[in-house]
Amino acid sequence: MLSVFLAMHGGRLKAKRMLDFCEERPMTYPGRIKNGVAVLDNAVRLPDGTPVRIAIEPSDSAFWRGKSIEELAREQQIQPVSDLDDLAGEWPDDESVDDFLVLIRRSRV
Repeated sequence: MLSVFLAMHGGRLKAKRMLDFCEERPMTYPGRIKNGVAVLDNAVRLPDGTPVRIAIEPSDSAFWRGKSIEELAREQQIQPVSDLDDLAGEWPDDESVDDFLVLIRRSRV
């Protein structure tokens, strides 16, 4: 069923498809995302089935700005590695690193 919008035209009512109306008068409504759902700032009643497009507005929020490696390391209190054994963690004594590397190489072929 086509959505119908009644528009005043020359003192008489004229039925138009909502798509035609939107093409004539693009409309934008400000709002925000709340709990993953777009919520408009002001109540707007649109017929069910009205096609919409949500565009994300630029924001000055620090969330959207990229951070350098140095900034991330400082925020997360990352310290330089002084001993390479720290990177290896706890390797099991009963497993050979060489066997592990052979297994990795075979799986990549």
